[in-house]
Amino acid sequence: MDLALTEAQEMLKNSAREFLERECPPSLVRAMEDDERGYPTHLWEQMAGLGWMGLAFPQEHGGEGGSLTDLAVLLEEMGRAMLPGPFFGTVVNVGLTILDAGSDFQIQQYIPRLASGALIGTAAVLEENAQYSQDGINMSGELSRDSLQLSGSKLFVESANTADLMLVPVRTSGSGEHGVTIALIPGTASGVSMSALESIARDRQYEVSFNSVSVPTEEILGGVGEGWPVLKRS
Repeated sequence: MDLALTEAQEMLKNSAREFLERECPPSLVRAMEDDERGYPTHLWEQMAGLGWMGLAFPQEHGGEGGSLTDLAVLLEEMGRAMLPGPFFGTVVNVGLTILDAGSDFQIQQYIPRLASGALIGTAAVLEENAQYSQDGINMSGELSRDSLQLSGSKLFVESANTADLMLVPVRTSGSGEHGVTIALIPGTASGVSMSALESIARDRQYEVSFNSVSVPTEEILGGVGEGWPVLKRS
């Protein structure tokens, strides 16, 4: 198995490193620790202009048609620069999960805007027990004929303050792996509130509360009760 980077991936690596060394120096990273948003919008827009958000999304949905290895090369350079902001949550936690398990409607609705940087996403998974497991999903979700109503809280939600779209798993029935349902919820939905959490890294993490938040059933990702297998793949 050849694990060496291709010529195109080497070019991506070098160009990303050059860009981040110029646009995301340590002084900016330190300044963002005290910034309300936690990242500079002009840098996000520059990255969008370079096609970074859409790198691993198909061209037919507004992406660049790159591979997950291409994305890994880019993420490694972002880690090297300690890039602040919601890139991983937007692209990996939300975008690739929708691409994997979303309906045609959801893919058409969200992927082009995620790929362009117009939409910021985050995953709200962890609860009070802080377990990333099927047994850790206990927040209530009540199904009706055409909607899903959510009540409860999620912890350690990254960049919730700027998220346009939240991926939220809840328990609609059963226990363990069965009965976990994922909802796609607008960050500004009625009944959503949040409070900042202190973290050692001083990054933007929040407790997000959902007070009888209702979303239509077409915003259920991966099917009713089928959410945990989706999360395991993401």
